[in-house]
Amino acid sequence: MLCVKTNFINYGIHLLHAESFGSSSSSSSSSLSSISLLRTERSKLNVYAVDFMLPDEIPQGHFIGNIPKNIPNFPFYNILNSSVSTTLVDSSGFLLQLFRVTDNGDFYTQTLIDRDSQDHLCGPLNCCHLIICNLTVDVLFFHPITESITVHVNLQIHDANDNSPHFTQQTFSLWIPEDNRLKYTDLDIQNMHKIIYGLPLATDIDSAPNGVVQYRIHGSLPVISTFQIYSNLSIEKLGLLIKPGVFLDYDNVNQRIFKLTIEAVDGGHPARTGRMLVLVHITDVNDNIPVFKKSRDSITLLENTMFDEPIYTVQATDIDSDDNGLIKYTLSLTNPNTLSSVMEKFTFHSTTGELYLRNVLD
Repeated sequence: MLCVKTNFINYGIHLLHAESFGSSSSSSSSSLSSISLLRTERSKLNVYAVDFMLPDEIPQGHFIGNIPKNIPNFPFYNILNSSVSTTLVDSSGFLLQLFRVTDNGDFYTQTLIDRDSQDHLCGPLNCCHLIICNLTVDVLFFHPITESITVHVNLQIHDANDNSPHFTQQTFSLWIPEDNRLKYTDLDIQNMHKIIYGLPLATDIDSAPNGVVQYRIHGSLPVISTFQIYSNLSIEKLGLLIKPGVFLDYDNVNQRIFKLTIEAVDGGHPARTGRMLVLVHITDVNDNIPVFKKSRDSITLLENTMFDEPIYTVQATDIDSDDNGLIKYTLSLTNPNTLSSVMEKFTFHSTTGELYLRNVLD
């Protein structure tokens, strides 16, 4: 299909030429171009401009288009193969690495054109976040006798959603205390969901519209019932929240570790995703008191009881873990005034809870 539109205004010529141009994906092999001829009274040089719209991921050696064929009444059109030479005007050498032009005006890619390359394209052009990267190449058509012609080749390279969100860590571990860092007052319970446990962000080297736009959480029913995702893309913050009203309990063996998946979704159509496994370890808090096997007991001793064996062992348990579950015993009396006389006859082991006679009873 060919669509041509011409306007002749102030010595200018504007032409829009469209060939069959598919989607903006990398599979598209044709280009959309427009050209304009500009003449100035102050300069004798003929200056033209031609625009090409290019898809992402253009391979090396790709034919972009013939420049003179897109310019009406191009002065050198009939002598291109004889005495006209062309060159890319590029003082930096940056453009010469990307494109080349033949003497008859055929415009080619010199290397793979990847819009997302931060080293070779969108980085130097400062357009990585934009859906379109724009750059201009000046092509000089030189004739030894007549005036030279300069053509501004304006290129628009459109981003394709050809990259998926990526987490630098495929697995991330997180430790959360079972009390969610709160003492359970009424106010704390109301604000419990506001405590955010940070997670690493995903990156997407596509442009912002095709970059990460959403995070989702996946997992079992206990996971979905316990956690929710927090994301603020404007400040680049991602985290995990405990849902309001949920209380973690390390002493419940089914709540000591949760496995969940964080999914990053980009804005492309169709969308691409990236995933990260998160292991949430619930840590113990000293939230349980020791419990005695017997809350009250009595001891009967014979007069000839020996003092090298324990006469009684007190037993208590604490369901907290590690150091929080260790028990240390102390001996106290209902009447403190009798403590000295009791300690003259008995000795008590603070770790084992064993009670011994200090001397033979009489």
